[in-house]
Formats: sequence, C-alpha cells, structure tokens
Amino acid sequence: LRDVVVVSDKPEPDTVVFTVAILAPGETKGFSGSYTAPLNACSTTSSLTATATDSCGGTQTIDSVTSSCPLITTPQLAVTTECGDPAKPGDLLIHSGTVTNIGNITLTNVVVTRGAPSAGDPVYGPVTLQPGEGAEFTSTFRVPVDLVDCLLSSTVIARGNNICDGGETSNSATAQCEIILEAGIEVQASCPPTPTPQGATLTFVGIVRNTSRVALKDVVVVNNRPVPGTEVVRIALLAAGEEQAFTGSFLVPVNCCDVV
Repeated sequence: LRDVVVVSDKPEPDTVVFTVAILAPGETKGFSGSYTAPLNACSTTSSLTATATDSCGGTQTIDSVTSSCPLITTPQLAVTTECGDPAKPGDLLIHSGTVTNIGNITLTNVVVTRGAPSAGDPVYGPVTLQPGEGAEFTSTFRVPVDLVDCLLSSTVIARGNNICDGGETSNSATAQCEIILEAGIEVQASCPPTPTPQGATLTFVGIVRNTSRVALKDVVVVNNRPVPGTEVVRIALLAAGEEQAFTGSFLVPVNCCDVV
C-alpha cells in the first residue's frame, strides 16, 4: 500500500495524524496523536480514518475506527452559611448562604438542607449547577423554646449528583447563631425571728435565685445599710435555676421601732 494517511476528526475534521509512503503486506506501523480534552465532559469520542492506494491497480482502500476515552472528573460542591439578627427562643431565625459548583462537571439535583441530608429541613433546590456556577439562598428556622445556650449551631449540607455516573458529592458549613436569652434574678430577705435591741447588731438571712434559663455571672447582692451599696455577697457564677443563701448584718439605730 502506498500513500497511507490516517486522519482524525479531532481537534477538527481531517486532521492528519500519520502518513507513510509504503506499507508492506502484513506490516504494522504505530502512531500517536493528541488533542485538548473538552471541558465539562465525562468522556470524549474520536474517529480515525485510514486511506491508502494499492501499488498494483491504484485502487483505494479505507478503514475507520471510533473510540471513546473516559475523562477525569472532579465533582465538588462548596457551601457557606451565616446567621441573621439574634433571635429569642421560639422566634424565627434567618440564615443565608451560598452553594457553588467548584468542580469540573455539571451537578444535578443540587439541594441544600439544614441538618442531616436524609431528614433535614429543606433550604434550597433542587437545581442544576454548571461548573463555576453558584446560587444564594435564604431560609428561616424556629429557635427551640427550651434553648439554654447563648449560641445555636446551624449546619447546612449541600449535595448533588454528577452527570457522568450519578455519584453524589456533598459538603457542609456551620455557623454559630446568637440567641437572646432574657436574664432573671430574684432576691429575698428575712428579719431575725426575734426583735433586735436598739443599737445592737441585726443579722438577716436571704436567698438570691437565678430565675432565667442562662447562667448569670458576677452576681452581687447589696444592702442600703449601714450605707447604700454595702456588699452582702458576691457570687462568680449562678447556674440557671440555682439559688444561694446568704447572711448579712448591720447596727440597729437607737430610738426607733423598726428598721428597713
């Protein structure tokens, strides 16, 4: 065979890949070629056509082959989330964020949920995202009424399926949302069981109680006697619902029937 030519349809039709002047009967020649792989694709297909003329009668002979080569894909999602304004237990809290296809292959059925993917609250989707494409989302959820922490962890999970084999890819992000917990404190005091003589020391007892659902720090009880602002007890930390007893004393003035 004379004037053997192999052409490819990649990167454009009739691209010459290999030529040889003469190919003897039964002879084999190897060749190689290359082209830029397409973007956002699972595989690439190329067709090769070999032509030659026989050395006797000049008859042309031809053969073709088509091959499909898999491409490396990196399906990947990125997701962010942030909290809105602080909310109270029982109120709605806003959280927003973004979901982006940062891989090199199209993702379908992209959804964002808050919590576990199988049973989480729906936040966004389903949508299809091309490589580099992203979207913003905003959603709300109700703060648990029995919350006792100042911060509430909010996790969103993004997941999607690549168009090649349908495999799932996922990612998550967590934000710490500020919660408004109303503080409450109660103080009680009792006079001595028997009256105190004038001019003597009066000793009283009391209880300070944390009536809120959040711990209180730097708890201070003060008395207006013997002078306003007299510190009776100081407690570094008082847990939610906790109470602590205290005692205090002061000199009773003379020439009086009772003292406040």
